[in-house]
Order: sequence, then C-alpha cells, then structure tokens
Amino acid sequence: MSEPSNQSTSDEPLQNKQEPTACSNCGASLHGEYCAFCGQRDTSVIRFFPTLLLEAFEGLFAFDSKSYRSLWFLFARPAFLTREYLAGRRVRYLAPMRLFVIFLIAFLFTISVQVFLNSVGININQETEVSEQSVLEEVETEFTAAVDELANEPGIDSDVDTDSNQMVFERTTDLDELETGVSELLANLAVPFLSEQNNQQFVALLQERAATNIEAISNDPSDFFNGLLENIPALLLLMIPVLALLQKLFYLGSGKYYVEHLVLTVHNHSFIFMNFILLFLLDLVIWTDFGIVPAIAGFLRSLLNFWAVVYLYLSLRRFFGQGYFITGVKFLTISISYGAFLIIGVLLFMLIGFFIY
Repeated sequence: MSEPSNQSTSDEPLQNKQEPTACSNCGASLHGEYCAFCGQRDTSVIRFFPTLLLEAFEGLFAFDSKSYRSLWFLFARPAFLTREYLAGRRVRYLAPMRLFVIFLIAFLFTISVQVFLNSVGININQETEVSEQSVLEEVETEFTAAVDELANEPGIDSDVDTDSNQMVFERTTDLDELETGVSELLANLAVPFLSEQNNQQFVALLQERAATNIEAISNDPSDFFNGLLENIPALLLLMIPVLALLQKLFYLGSGKYYVEHLVLTVHNHSFIFMNFILLFLLDLVIWTDFGIVPAIAGFLRSLLNFWAVVYLYLSLRRFFGQGYFITGVKFLTISISYGAFLIIGVLLFMLIGFFIY
C-alpha cells in the first residue's frame, strides 16, 4: 500500500512542470519543453537582448512559407508581428532580430547599388554633354586670354577682374577657411583627465591629422562617404535601444517591459528598411521613362511615403492601446526626440570618421 503513495508523491513535481498545459502558439497540450504538434519551445519572451540576437542567426536566409507570411504582416499590419511574438505565437513567423538582420543587409546593399547607379548616371550625363561642356570651356579660356592680352596693352587699365577669376580665387580659399575653422575649434579643445602638456600634444596631433584629411577628402570625397556608409549598421544598432528607451519613458504606465519595447522597435526598423528598398525599386521604374509606367510608380512612391508615417503611428496606437490624440502627441514627440539623437549620432560618427580617415 505504501508504493502507490510513493509513486504519486514522486509524480507531483512532474505535474507542476507541465504548466502551462497549452502551447502558446497552436494551443496543443504540452508534455515537455517543446510542443509535440508545432515544435515551439515553451520559454518566456521576457529575456535578455543577446538571446534575441542569437535567434537572428538560426537559418538566417532559409525562406519558407512563414517567411513570406512574416513579410506581408510586417508591411501591411503595424505592430501585428510584435503582438504575436509577445503572445507566444513565435513559430509562425520569423524572429524579430532575424527580420532586422535580413533587411539591414538588404538595406546596405541597396545603398551601395544606389551610389553606384548615381555615379554611372553622372558619367552618362557627362558623356552626353561633353561637346557642350568642351565648347563652354574653350570659350571661357579664349575670353580670359583675350582679357589678359588687353590688360597688357598701353592705355588699358591693368586692374581687370572677371567673374571667372573671382570664382577660382574663392575655390582656392575654401579649403584654407575650412582648415582654419577646424584649427580654431581644436585650439579650444581640452581633455579634463590629461595634463596641459599632453593636451597640447593631443591637439597638435589632431590638427595635423585634420589638415591631412581635409586635403585627402577634397581630392576624393566619395571615398570618405563610402567609409561612413560602412558604419551605418553600428549606428542603427545603437539607435534601436535609444528609441526603445524613449518609448519606455513615454509609456511608463503601460506595464510593458523594456524588452517588449525593443521588439516593437526592431519590427518598426525592419519596416523602414523594407519601405526604403521598395522606394528604391520604384525609383528605378521612374528612371526608365517608359510610357505611363513612371507616373504610376511616382504615385505608388507617394503612397509608400504616406504609409510609412501612418504605419509608425498605428504601431504605437495598436501596441499600447491609447487614444488617437494622445498617441499622436507621443508619436510626434518621440519622432522629434529620436531625430535629434539620430542627428547627434550621425555627427559623432562623421567626426570620428573624419579624424580616423
């Protein structure tokens, strides 16, 4: 008689481990850590951010039906994927960080293609206008030579000035003014934890570096800006926690954990990248200049820009459930604050990139 009682006692911890008894994703009964029906793991979504990063690299580019489903809901239904993920229905859709990494890579590739096409477009324009440009340059050269020759003739005022000569003079002084401005700025720089002598050496090093970089950037500015593009992923990754923190501060009474704000922010950034890529594709269609197609593409482009603003607003409205007016005020305030932080981040990255160029 003692054996059944011992058996029931030993089974009590196992019964406690069965809670919750239903899978959050499909509703099937759980009999372990993983659902036997859909395969989703029974874990809480309130976790450290690094664990969310690890999900992004689990079969990053393995697309299936849930991938296309996720892309549609990401584009058409603001905050839907966030609510589904936090509700436990995670196997049906791509993980938030996986979506973000995919679109970040596609976004950077799109920027590279756009820069390349712009450079090709400039070259094509130069080729088509080469004859006209060469004629203008030849006329300007002959005119300047004629003015110089007349200035040497007796009875002609030698203090002859032309607009072209003035423009050349202004161009030659631009770099000098920029270098002078940077030098004056660095002259007032003082690092608190360095001694006066070390500060002087540090400022002298920066001034020398600035003078060298100004000349190098003036010779090839595209190389400098291409280097800045390489730092975009780092900047965007730094801005996601900043935006999530802003949302947390503006929605203190929402009862949401910080990681929940992070998930919404990651999804919204993924949408922004997707929208940018679609706008780029429409720009390609507009450039084709094929009948009425560019006009239609231009109309769709306007709709996408409008939808981007509405989408981000609705994501806050649907996720936090507050009224339209309150959400509108918070949306504008958060957007302005985020824009200010983004500008500061870009300037800091440009400043750092300038001195390490």
